[in-house]
Amino acid sequence: MDALFPHLVKKETSATNGLGWAAGHAAADLALLDIHEQVTETAGSAS
Repeated sequence: MDALFPHLVKKETSATNGLGWAAGHAAADLALLDIHEQVTETAGSAS
């Protein structure tokens, strides 16, 4: 990991607003992060 990200710094954080944390978690679960169509065939299964 250090070779890929040599300037990576570990920091501790805490959530002080439980409702805000839950809302952010729910929003992340619903987020659509991909911009490409879903792959429907697996390698080697093409007809």
